[in-house]
Amino acid sequence: MIAVLDLFRRSTSLLTFAHMVLAPSIFAQSYVVEGHLCTKTPYEQRQSLSRGNSKHESSQPLFTYWLARHGTRWPTQKRMQQIQELQSVFKLAGQEAKQAHPWMNKWTNPFKDSIHLAGHLHPKGVKEMQHMGQDFKHYLLAIQDQELLTSVEVHATAKARTQDSAKAFMQGLYGGTHTYTDCQGQGGITGHDRVVNVTKHGYNTTYTIHARPKHQDPVLRFFDMCPAYDEYVAQINADLLDAWKQQEWGAHIPRLAEGLGVDPGMLTGRHVDALWHLCQQEAGLWSITHSACSLFPSQEAQHMEWVDDVQLFMCKGAASPVAYHMAAPLLADITTSLQEAAAGTGRSGLHAKLSFAHAETIVPLACLLGLFSTNSKQPFLSDQQCNTTADDLPEQSSGVHQQNTDADDGLMNGCLRDSNSSFIQGKDNSRECRNFGNLGEAVQSWAPPLPKPPQPRKWHGSMIAPYGANIQLNLYQCQESQALATKRQGGHCIEVLYNGMPVQLPGCHHSQGLCSLESFLETTQSMRSPTAFDHACRM
Repeated sequence: MIAVLDLFRRSTSLLTFAHMVLAPSIFAQSYVVEGHLCTKTPYEQRQSLSRGNSKHESSQPLFTYWLARHGTRWPTQKRMQQIQELQSVFKLAGQEAKQAHPWMNKWTNPFKDSIHLAGHLHPKGVKEMQHMGQDFKHYLLAIQDQELLTSVEVHATAKARTQDSAKAFMQGLYGGTHTYTDCQGQGGITGHDRVVNVTKHGYNTTYTIHARPKHQDPVLRFFDMCPAYDEYVAQINADLLDAWKQQEWGAHIPRLAEGLGVDPGMLTGRHVDALWHLCQQEAGLWSITHSACSLFPSQEAQHMEWVDDVQLFMCKGAASPVAYHMAAPLLADITTSLQEAAAGTGRSGLHAKLSFAHAETIVPLACLLGLFSTNSKQPFLSDQQCNTTADDLPEQSSGVHQQNTDADDGLMNGCLRDSNSSFIQGKDNSRECRNFGNLGEAVQSWAPPLPKPPQPRKWHGSMIAPYGANIQLNLYQCQESQALATKRQGGHCIEVLYNGMPVQLPGCHHSQGLCSLESFLETTQSMRSPTAFDHACRM
């Protein structure tokens, strides 16, 4: 199998992020569905930001770069409509099924009156982000005790749910009442920026949430500006994943039909997907597990979660280099911000840059940084990307992510292979990852790169990209002992937290949990170069 997530080395002194939540023993415990909803998992079911913060008493904190996915949101309009299709299924359910599941008798679509809220931040998401802001306040106060609003710079995407997440976070950070004003186009404010008025203790002040148009945001929405990625996702879905998911969902039809007391012929994979999504929404938004989720006992729920995880891995994770190399502009923004803070050339008084985006933003960045690589000796992918054969792969390389090249893997360096374990050729007979050939013929024989339950796996969307997932890079002034340990005289160090837990960057020289800024810059240089994004995304 392809192992794609290794955030830790076993330690007897520190129970790290990955060891806590990804150890195989977790599957021996009772299965709580609320914590296994893939990207629909509420942040509270994962790790709290405050629990993971580590303090370096001997180091002086200077600056932090904080990136988060938006908080829990309402389902999209498409999903609401799909759930509505279940009305006819429940109406036709047999009498025994309705006696076993009384909630079916009076079931109505819980989102029928919420179409106008589709995709927006849910009140639960507002609370999530407020709590995160409150936790982050303790870190920011460790840097300085001045005016909190003037010490941070806030960014979001053009989507309302990310801007609302930013506003809720800032309300938790600063307190008071926060309301949007109508100041677009004035005083340097763009049409997508949002000015927020703050009322606290009788005083008023403002701050700006900076945002760019959807297709003009290379830092937070790079996935909208990458033609090669669009082609990859469209083709891998059309030629492989769509058919594969129907196959996996279809395996649940006989059991569900019997439980519902309906003819199996009236159920499709789409109905199975809708039932599972209804379970995800009820459990995630309202902690309701006695209705739709009751149709998915532990074993079946784990299977549906696995299908979602495979989709996430293939489309947003480490399956293809283009899916994470396109995060180069974001990585460049991070390193520039850290460098400016270290040199004192950034905005005066700026101590934190806060950005609020999407799962499509944070997952590629995490993969690009090598946080989900299992090979600590070969954490990086060479600039050749995947136009090499297994025999051509070097023993060591200098990029961020390296796939396992074992012959049993369903992927080879991000390229799909056919059942004969050869690379699937492109139209020009090349082995570039962007040329997929006819994958539809390989659906039946395709082995997903993630182990199927009950086999344990390390890639879980519920841990990698729950609502509110975040990555925090803290900049410190290195002490002499740390500088010597990292082979750097003086200078600066960084600490990386993922969902509030300290993680080590592959390829970085660490001391006391810190990596020298110089080492980090050297390690990431090729992946954040001005040409990296164009190289990954060109057609």
